[in-house]
Amino acid sequence: HAHGLRNAIVMATILFSLAGESAAQHDYKVSRKWIRSGDYGRAVEVLAEQLKKYPEDCEWHYQLAIAEAQRGNSGEAEAALKEALRLGVTPGRVAADAHHWLAPLADRPFVRELLDGQRYLPAQGPMLGSVTDRSVKVWLRTAVPAEVAVEVTAAEPVPGDQPRKATASSTAASDYTAVLEVKGLEPNRRYQYALTIDGRPVELAQETSFRTLPQPGEAVKFSLAFGGGAGYVTEYERMWDTIRSTKPDLLLMLGDNIYSDDPESGAMQRFCYYRRQSPPPFRNLVSRTVVYSIWDDHDFGTNDCSGGPEIDKPAWKRPVWEVYRQNWANPGYGFGEERPGCWYD
Repeated sequence: HAHGLRNAIVMATILFSLAGESAAQHDYKVSRKWIRSGDYGRAVEVLAEQLKKYPEDCEWHYQLAIAEAQRGNSGEAEAALKEALRLGVTPGRVAADAHHWLAPLADRPFVRELLDGQRYLPAQGPMLGSVTDRSVKVWLRTAVPAEVAVEVTAAEPVPGDQPRKATASSTAASDYTAVLEVKGLEPNRRYQYALTIDGRPVELAQETSFRTLPQPGEAVKFSLAFGGGAGYVTEYERMWDTIRSTKPDLLLMLGDNIYSDDPESGAMQRFCYYRRQSPPPFRNLVSRTVVYSIWDDHDFGTNDCSGGPEIDKPAWKRPVWEVYRQNWANPGYGFGEERPGCWYD
C-alpha cells in the first residue's frame, strides 16, 4: 500500500531526526546520573545551570523537584513541582513517581490533593496492543492499586451485538499496571471501549476506538507508522500528534523508546517509562492506534550493549525484562520465563 508506506517512511524520518536534534539541545541525563547516584546536591547544581538555559522546559523543573525532595527540602521541591506542572508535566506522571522519587512529598497537602484527584483516572494509558481478528489488549497504569475493567461495544451495532468485557487488577507488584484482554469480537469491525477503575466510569479526553483485523487469509489495506530513537524532549512531543494526524492503523516502536541507559536501576527505568507514557500527544495516539514494541540498547542496557547469551548474566537482565513487560501490551515477550526476550511474531 504505497500511500501507507510513504507515510511510514515520513514518520520514521521524523522520529529519527528529532531524536538526533534533541540530543544536542537537551541532555536530561546530565542531572539524572547524579539523582541516580544519590548525590542530590550535585544534581541541584547541574539543574540550576540547565534552568538558566531552558527556564521554560518542564523536565528540568521536574527533576529539580525530585532532587530537592530526596534531599529533604520539601518546600523547594514543591515549588519546583508546581512550576513543572504549570509548564506541562501531567498529574498522572506525578502520581506514578509518588511511589518512589516523589514519595517524600506524598503527604504534603498540595500533593495529597493532586494524588486524590488521580484516584479514578489512568496515570498513563490507555494503550492498545495485540489486536487480532477476535481480540484486543488494553494497557493502563493506575495511581494506586485498583480493580480495572474495560467494556468494548461495536461502533455501528447490529442486532445480536453484545458488549464484551474484561477485568484485571493493578498492584504494586505490577507497578500499578494492568493489561485487559477482550475476546469474542468480530473480524474487521470498528469498536469503542470504555474503562472503569474500582467501579467508577473513567472520563477520558482522548479517542478510544480501534478496528479488529480481517479474518486470516482476507486481503486488507492498512497504514503503519514506525520508528526508533524516540528520545524524550518536551518541545518535540508534538511529533506524536503529527503521527496521529495520518491515522495509522498501527505503530511499531522499534527500540530506543525511552533511553533509560540504566540497567541496574529499576527505579530509573520506570521514571523513563512514566515520562514517555504521560504526555497527552503520546496518549492521544496510543489510545486509538495499536502499538507493538521491541527494545534496543538504550532501553535494555547502555549504549551499544548486547547483553550476551546468558539469560541471568549479568544479573540485571531479567529485572530489565520484567519492567519492559509491565509497560507494553505486546503479543509475547520472547519465549516466556524460560527464554525471556522482547521478540514475538
